[in-house]
Amino acid sequence: LNPVDSLVFVLGDIGHSPRTLNTIKKLSETCSNVHVMAYKESSTFQLDHPSSDSPFQNVHMHILHEKCWEWTRMQPSSSGFKSSRLWFLIGSFFKVIIQWLLIWYILLFQVKVYSLNLIWCQVPPSIPTLVVLYLVRYIVLPLGYLCGMNQGDHRWVVDWHNLGYTLLRVAKRPKFMVYIAECIENFFGRRADVHLCVSNAFRLFLKDWANIDAVVLYDRPTNSFRDHDTIPMEERHELFVKLGWAIAGSNDHETLFTKRDKRTGNVQYLENRPALIVSSTSWTPDEDFALMLNAIEEYDVLHKNDSFPQLHFVITGKGPQKEFYLKKIAKMGLTKCVIETAWLEIEDYPRLLACADLGVCMHYSSSGIDLPMKVVDMFAAGLPVCAIGFNALNELVVHKGNGYIFQDSEELTRRIESVFENFPQDTSLLEGMRKNIQHTFQQVRWDDEWRAKVVRKGIMPSHKR
Repeated sequence: LNPVDSLVFVLGDIGHSPRTLNTIKKLSETCSNVHVMAYKESSTFQLDHPSSDSPFQNVHMHILHEKCWEWTRMQPSSSGFKSSRLWFLIGSFFKVIIQWLLIWYILLFQVKVYSLNLIWCQVPPSIPTLVVLYLVRYIVLPLGYLCGMNQGDHRWVVDWHNLGYTLLRVAKRPKFMVYIAECIENFFGRRADVHLCVSNAFRLFLKDWANIDAVVLYDRPTNSFRDHDTIPMEERHELFVKLGWAIAGSNDHETLFTKRDKRTGNVQYLENRPALIVSSTSWTPDEDFALMLNAIEEYDVLHKNDSFPQLHFVITGKGPQKEFYLKKIAKMGLTKCVIETAWLEIEDYPRLLACADLGVCMHYSSSGIDLPMKVVDMFAAGLPVCAIGFNALNELVVHKGNGYIFQDSEELTRRIESVFENFPQDTSLLEGMRKNIQHTFQQVRWDDEWRAKVVRKGIMPSHKR
């Protein structure tokens, strides 16, 4: 059989697209060559430094340098509301034009897209992604086949993570812009040969919205995540020291959560340790962190002088609204709770999740039909989750089974209280949810899901590496 050459296209940071990284790995196992076009703002160690036995040996990176259109985001410092909107429209126009030219240059002269069999793209962003790949699929690839540059059997796969026009709507962009974005997404998106999506609610929506028959490919944990029960105390202690939680003057023998016996060297949790709560965010409008801060503030006031434990919140990630919320956090004056933000090394994030007591997810979904990857990561580490509710969430979070679903700050406070009422002496509620995660969610891994939904359904072209 003829070899498959493929392109994976994502108009975003590849280092923070775990689903797409997992896809690249699976494609590299069956394709002769995998070309990847994406931004690269963060480390992707396996792609950057593939070992001799790595499946990424045949992956070729083509970086889209965001600095080429960064200037389009600038606004006059004294601009009013109307001029800000006008500047945004002008900047968006030039941004798309620059992206269009750069993408076509890389596709034609570096990737040599006319020689490929398989195009795989993540949306959103949908503009100009879907327009470009529509032209590639129905003009460039057939011409390449006629000229003997590819083997035919072309396939264009769209992996729907969310809906781009709903992100514009949440960001309060002009209504006509949202409408145009939806029309482009609908018209060009349904022209793909194969459609994947992240939830059953998404599948039903796509059928109704654009008569698209999509396959649900659920996000599932990879082997890079370790369960809570597999992390030894010594490793937990070392991570806490690395993250700066060692007690001053203890010579790294004691942290906020653990203590090493100077005589035996054994590490144990402190009897009155704080609860460690982790939340991961991209600091975007579809995550209402004001709600979480209100819940923390309420807990802090209610339990300032009682036996409820101290709470240590770690918020990971970066994004456009981070500075805004950091200023709010600095003014809160908390006594029973601590909030810190962190940007973790790629190998430390899974370890932190496995060492935490509870995860909090504030992703409420601009569309209501996608599923938060951060919850998938938390479940992969055996971490129970409190998540803000929306339409599709019950496909992932089972209320009182593997976590809690809440709707407002008062309910989040009540959930935190119920979990940590007798903490750390009584952790039976958390342990019960961990066992549920292990016996259900963790039983199906990414490789299993890929085999069942992609390989067996014949989504890949019929060639082999």
